[in-house]
Amino acid sequence: VEGICDRCKGLRNFVPKPNSPRNKKYFEFGGGGRMVTFKLWKDSELVKVQVNLVERVLFNPKRVEAKTLLAGIELTDEEKAYFDEFLEFYEPLQVTTYDEREILCEKVRAILTRRAQKLRDFYDVFKLAEHGVRAEKLREEIAEKIRAALYYKKYRENLERNRKLLIGKDVLEDPFERELFIVKLPREFEHFLKEFIEELRNVASVV
Repeated sequence: VEGICDRCKGLRNFVPKPNSPRNKKYFEFGGGGRMVTFKLWKDSELVKVQVNLVERVLFNPKRVEAKTLLAGIELTDEEKAYFDEFLEFYEPLQVTTYDEREILCEKVRAILTRRAQKLRDFYDVFKLAEHGVRAEKLREEIAEKIRAALYYKKYRENLERNRKLLIGKDVLEDPFERELFIVKLPREFEHFLKEFIEELRNVASVV
């Protein structure tokens, strides 16, 4: 993590993607100029840092503790000794994250303005709803996110297309999308979808 932070401090030294493959200190614009991607290399390992240039953040970010795979697990003395050189990589650390409401607004914005919808976005909204973060409580904030995205023609076209179609029908019934989940989708998810699809139509109608 410290190595990544050190490299982030040097992003000002990066240049637009060069012709020479030897120069790894470069950045690329993507998404029609909406974002810029910096690629940080350490030997053969790559970390991408993406900066969104147009997103409107509605809620203050949060500082939270990121848990690791060892969170809540008590290691024996023997295990600690055997894995000693790796344990430092499994220490919890503080990170800055989106507010849950921001995540929900972005998820709904993505569902309504993408041409190809993803079932995982619907599932993420379902999990947020289980924790009390629901779309019907943030209808105006979601609409504001969508309006900001409509600066781009493709998002205007996709929103109009999704308004006319049965929102989400294809992706919700797509066997391939469902097979991407490693666990069986709960019955509650299916019930949630019926209500959420109606809420999507409500949001789309007021943008």
